[in-house]
Amino acid sequence: MSVRAVIFDLGGTLLAYGQPGEAMTALAQQGLRRVYHLLRHDGQPLPPPETFQRIIEDHYQRIARRGGPGNMDDMLRAGLTAMGITPDPGLWQMCIRAMYAPLHGIVRPIPAARETLVTLHREGYRLGLLSNTFWPGYVHDEQLGRFGLMDLLPVRIYSSETPWHKPDPRIFQMAMERLNVRSAEAVYVGDRLLEDIGGAHAAGMRAILVGNTPQDAPQEEIHPDARLSSLAELPTLLAQWREG
Repeated sequence: MSVRAVIFDLGGTLLAYGQPGEAMTALAQQGLRRVYHLLRHDGQPLPPPETFQRIIEDHYQRIARRGGPGNMDDMLRAGLTAMGITPDPGLWQMCIRAMYAPLHGIVRPIPAARETLVTLHREGYRLGLLSNTFWPGYVHDEQLGRFGLMDLLPVRIYSSETPWHKPDPRIFQMAMERLNVRSAEAVYVGDRLLEDIGGAHAAGMRAILVGNTPQDAPQEEIHPDARLSSLAELPTLLAQWREG
């Protein structure tokens, strides 16, 4: 059956978050330090910096263990509440901007990301995004908008807003339902073997591995339907599949 929809991973596929191997947890810690200094300047009653960070990170672990929807906004708010700090709306917005400034500062579009999406949109494909993330969806939407990608991705699913995360096939099924396509009509494009290729296959989709991200899953256990070195190769591959 012909491909009607293309669903993309985010980090490492459409957007690059810093240098290879740069830990997202390190960016979160940088953000927390900014929040701490902001609150201290505001005169809020704060514990020592190490205790502040430990309390916030404890709430991160609680949300992660709980499963289901949850993001770094929830982590920060719960941690501040535990310390007896309830920022007014203006101060909260300042905290949010401080928290996500390190992430916004390093993000860049993957080469050919916009050109590829524009080409696929013109060719009539339905386009979507499915990403594992603990960051709020609006943070990624802001980044996609900055690089001219968001309007090309009308369906965007972030694991922080759902009960599941990749490679659970149910989150892939959610994306297909929102795009109104069946698994035989959809292809997933990502840079991780287990989460992206394995998860898409479990949902009955074809899956394309793009880029050269170091992999945790053994190569012989998960086989993408195609491998691309660049997103720029994707429209040609899909055209070949359509003709075949």
